[in-house]
Amino acid sequence: LNYVAGVASVPIYLGGPAHIEQIFVVHNEPMEWKKSLPVTPWLGMSNTSDILEDIAIGREPDSFIVSLGCVVWKAGQIEVEIKENIWLTCPVSKDVIFDMPVRAKWKGAVKKLGISPEFLSQAVGHA
Repeated sequence: LNYVAGVASVPIYLGGPAHIEQIFVVHNEPMEWKKSLPVTPWLGMSNTSDILEDIAIGREPDSFIVSLGCVVWKAGQIEVEIKENIWLTCPVSKDVIFDMPVRAKWKGAVKKLGISPEFLSQAVGHA
C-alpha cells in the first residue's frame, strides 16, 4: 500500500470505556465499507480494516472520526436514562459531528436545543 502524506496526523480519540482495544470510525457517506452500519442516510459507523486501509491510502470519506472504544448500554438502559433526565438529546447534526472543533461540540449541541449552557444546573427534575 502507498500511504498518503498526513495519514499519521489523523487524530484518534478515546471513545471508551468499553471495547477500547477496537477502532470505530464514524463517517459520512458513502456507506461502501464492509459491515458499515448506517445510522442516518448520511452517517455511518464502521469498525473493519477496509475503511482504515482506505483512509491510509487517501480513499477516505469526506468526513470521519476515528476512536478507540465505545459506550455500551444494556437493552432499554438509555431510554430509562433519557426519561430520568440524565441526558440532553438533540437531533443529529453534521456540523456538530464533523465541522466543530472537539472542544466546541458539547456547547454546539446544547445551543442547537436553544439552551445557553451557562444556565444549566446539575440538579435534574421533571418540569
